[in-house]
Amino acid sequence: MPTLYIAVTNHGFGHATRAASVATEIRKRCQAAGLPLKLIMATKAPIWLLDSYLAGNYHHHPVSFDVGVLQSDSLTMDKAATLKQMQAIQAQQAHLIAEEAAFCVKLRWIWS
Repeated sequence: MPTLYIAVTNHGFGHATRAASVATEIRKRCQAAGLPLKLIMATKAPIWLLDSYLAGNYHHHPVSFDVGVLQSDSLTMDKAATLKQMQAIQAQQAHLIAEEAAFCVKLRWIWS
């Protein structure tokens, strides 16, 4: 059974809701063709938000690959904190990629 892994940026809910809507449409088209689709949503977006846009079962994988822009309120960007957080993510980049690759391989065996 095919699996669709969608990694969604974690700043704001807009990216997650749009990605979930696209995933739902892809799943509908696959089902119409008689092809079930397993779905993995790799994001720290909350499950309640994904549930309101996704039709059917999916695996929520709470992981973060970016920081977006850190803000103290809706108008004030904290550029120094954003840079620091992004540098921390970049420093762990190879480790994050290896962990995600292992996660995908593990799920493939579990779901087979």
